[in-house]
Amino acid sequence: MKKWIAAIAAVVIVVLVYAGYGWLKPLKVDKQMDGVLYGVDSHLVEKMSFHLSGTRNHNLQGNYRFKGTLTVNDKSYPVTLRQDGHSLFGNVTVSGSDQTVQSIGFVWADEQADKAWISLKDLDNQYGMQVYLAGPAADRDEAEQLSMDLTAP
Repeated sequence: MKKWIAAIAAVVIVVLVYAGYGWLKPLKVDKQMDGVLYGVDSHLVEKMSFHLSGTRNHNLQGNYRFKGTLTVNDKSYPVTLRQDGHSLFGNVTVSGSDQTVQSIGFVWADEQADKAWISLKDLDNQYGMQVYLAGPAADRDEAEQLSMDLTAP
């Protein structure tokens, strides 16, 4: 009888370890997205691609986390996104020469990192106004709808 209990306990432990590993196992993300860059107070609309690559996984509380790289216009930014409601959110930061950390933008993405809404100071400076990049999107209406979907509570 004790051997049966030990065997059943061993099987339960193996199943729990396997399920835990499957839950916490990082999944590779490598998404090239065709999006739309648009100006906040202007008629600027421009097609632009960007790339998200890295890993997405659950933490012990069951929330998603993405850690990787955002590439826009051949410039790469390290990003860490954490679950915020039904979406992932994170600031894009750089370290200054005096060891301070400065925010240079933000990224909202869906839980699978298949869709994103991005703001970067580099793009603002390039276009001389506040701009956003959203994708995948074919036009400004889709880009603005995507931003509302990702940021909705």
